[in-house]
Amino acid sequence: MTHCYHHLTAEERATIMLMREGHSIRSIAKYLGRAASMISRKLARHAVPSHAGYDASLAGFRATLTRHRARR
Repeated sequence: MTHCYHHLTAEERATIMLMREGHSIRSIAKYLGRAASMISRKLARHAVPSHAGYDASLAGFRATLTRHRARR
């Protein structure tokens, strides 16, 4: 049984950032067709204290850095 992971797109990150203000994690996950645990994990991993929440552009930048570091 093989699991295939697909990274979040920039559009999905922006959707998460915009919907986070008034929607639950489960409703965001359902809208995007993703697992609620994955949305929760991304929100926790890429939270920005100075912005009081999730910043889509910063999350994308951090994800790119993580991918490049893993290949070294």
